[in-house]
Amino acid sequence: MKKKIILLIGLVFLLCGCTAEVDIDINGNTIKESVSIEAFANEYLTKDQLKNTFRTYVPAFAKDPIVDTMPDSEVKGISYYDRTLKDLGTGYRFNYKYNFNLNNYKNSRTVKEGFKSSSFIIDNKDKTILFSTDSGGLMYFNQYPDLLQVKVNITSSYEVKDCNADYKNGNVYTWIFNKGENKNIYLLLDNDLEKEESPSKEEEDKQTSIKKEEKEEESVFVKFLNEHPFLIVVLSLLLFIIIVLIVSKMTKIKYR
Repeated sequence: MKKKIILLIGLVFLLCGCTAEVDIDINGNTIKESVSIEAFANEYLTKDQLKNTFRTYVPAFAKDPIVDTMPDSEVKGISYYDRTLKDLGTGYRFNYKYNFNLNNYKNSRTVKEGFKSSSFIIDNKDKTILFSTDSGGLMYFNQYPDLLQVKVNITSSYEVKDCNADYKNGNVYTWIFNKGENKNIYLLLDNDLEKEESPSKEEEDKQTSIKKEEKEEESVFVKFLNEHPFLIVVLSLLLFIIIVLIVSKMTKIKYR
C-alpha cells in the first residue's frame, strides 16, 4: 500500500488582495517557491497603507513566527522570503520567493500553515515523493475575506506518477482553489534516481538518423571493395613495399 504524503501551499502573508498564484518548481534537491499576490486599494485601505500591509520580512519556515515589528525589520538568524513588488496603478503585485532544500521543505510555512492537516514526505523505500492535503481547502479564505482565488502551479523534473490536478499544460500541473470550495492536492512523483531517463522523441530520431548515415557510409565502402578487388590488391601491395623500404632504410641508418 502506497504511503500518502501531503502537499503544501500556504500563503505566508497578510492577504487582503483578490487573487494569489503559487508556483512551485521541484527540481533535484531544490524546491523553488514563488508566491504572487495582486492587491488593490479600497475604501478601507489606501495604496500607501496597502504597501505597508504586505511585510518585507516574512519567515520562510513555520518555526519562525512573524513578529509584528515596526518598522518592518529583519531578525538575525531567520531565513526570509525575498519580496519584490510591481506598481499596478491602483494597487501592487507582491512576489515572495525562497529556494528550499527538498529535505527541509516539510518545515516550510506553506506546508505547516496552508491546510488543517498537511505534510511533505520523501519515501526512500518506494522511491516516491507524494504531496497531498486534507480536503478542507485553504485555511486562508477563512482568515482573509477579500481573498477570492488561489492558483497553485507545480512543475517537477521528476516523473509524475499520479495526481488530481484540475488541468495540465506541458509539465505544469495546476490546482484552482476558490473561496468556499473544499478540495485537496494530490501529487505522486517518481523519485527513482537510478532509473535511466528515457530519451525524447527528438533525441531518438537524431540517433536513428546518425546510425542510418553510418550504415550508408559503411555500405558504400563495402560496395567499393566488392567492385574493385584488383585495385585493392595493387594498393595493398604498394603500401607493403613502401613500409618495407622505410624499415630497411631506418635499419641501415641505425647500424652505420
